[in-house]
Parts: sequence; structure tokens; C-alpha cells
Amino acid sequence: MNRGFYTAATAMLIQQRRLNTVSNNLANIKTHGFRREEVVVSTFEETLRYRIESNQKTLIGTSAKISAVDEIIHFFDQANVEETLRNLDVAIMGEGFFEIEKNGQTLLTRNGHFSIDQEGYLVLGDVGRVLGQNGPIQVNNDRFRVNEFGMVFDEGGNYLDSLSIVSTEDYGQLSKQPNGLYMSNQPMTQMNAVVMQGALEGSNVDMTDELTRMMEIQRNFQSVANALKLIDRLNERAANEIGKV
Repeated sequence: MNRGFYTAATAMLIQQRRLNTVSNNLANIKTHGFRREEVVVSTFEETLRYRIESNQKTLIGTSAKISAVDEIIHFFDQANVEETLRNLDVAIMGEGFFEIEKNGQTLLTRNGHFSIDQEGYLVLGDVGRVLGQNGPIQVNNDRFRVNEFGMVFDEGGNYLDSLSIVSTEDYGQLSKQPNGLYMSNQPMTQMNAVVMQGALEGSNVDMTDELTRMMEIQRNFQSVANALKLIDRLNERAANEIGKV
């Protein structure tokens, strides 16, 4: 009976994690460059048998076969690109990430909604400066031009730098950061990416799919909650019957 109680309680926790993930997807449906997330469920035995050591999984033993959240994966498929006609907006067509420098660290993003700081450098909001092949890109004003290969030219047609766009064969080694940013513990590969100035890539979240998934999760949560109440009543009845004996 206790096993059933723990199984049902664990299932409720999993549904709660799934609901939180779907809610976060929906909340970021208008966030430029946001990547959809999804919970991966495994058995508790498989999850507990491994521990994380330097990003490697190490076997440590066996345990009960109860479900548990294994990881949250991100989907990096291309989202819709919308034309904005804003010179500071740049969208990546296909694979790759812009590199952003923040406090000596390099962050990755698909969000190309850039602006210019007081020193004339191209920046991503309050995050940091946009990196080119030769370091942060200084454009001075918004009359610069970016061709389809990511080469940046000033208003006079003089070449300034090329956008640093990188990628990796293993997206699993990217760690999520706030505001749609990522970090990599492994070297990234420079991409010969195609970009589009005056356009932005949206979120790859599909509202219909996420709302359908949310209703499914809520039904599952309610079913498990009812099962948990039933198990609790059976436990109570068993305790009372044993007390009578």
C-alpha cells in the first residue's frame, strides 16, 4: 500500500514539473529566439543509478522502479522569422548562435534584437556586447549594414567585422541561462551562417500544442490526485480494521 502511495505522490510531482515547463513555454511565446522546453521522464531506478560528475553520468547502484524527472530538454528547431525593418535587428537563418560577451564570459543566444551602447558597441539589451570575429563590434550608429554572410559595414561601406556565429554538434552540452541565453562548457565551431538584417526570429513555441499538452497534464494530475485520495482512504480503513482486531 505504501508503494502505491509513493508512486502516486511521485506522479503528482512529475505532472507539476511538466506543468511548470509548459507554463514557461507559453509565457515566452513572444520572446525572441526562445527555445521550447520539455520534461523527460525516466524510472527512478535509472535516475538514481547515475550521478553527475563533471557532466558525466556514473553508475552508483540500483533502486526502486518509481518514475522521476530525468532532465529538461530544449528544442532548437528554426522558428518563424518576421521582418521588422529595424536596422539593429538580425536573424539567423538555420543553425547557430550569436556570441555575447558579459563580464569576461561568452553567452549564446538566438535573439538578435540588438541596440547600441554609449560607446557605440552593438549590444544585446542589458546582457553584453555582441562579438565579432575580432571581438566586440563597434558600429557607432544604426546606419551600418549586415550582409547575408554576417559581414558588418559602416554607413560608408567600410568593412568593420563579421558577426561571430557558432554552433555545436551536441546541443546537450549547452547549459541554459536566464533570458533565453546559453553557455557551453566545450569549444564551439564557427558557422558560415546566413543572416537577415531587419528581421527577428520568434519563439519556436506552438501555442496550440502547448495548450493541448497543458490540458493533458491537468487531467493526469487530477487522476493521480484521486488515486492518492483512494489509497489514503484504504490505508485509513486498514488501520481501523486492524485496530478492531
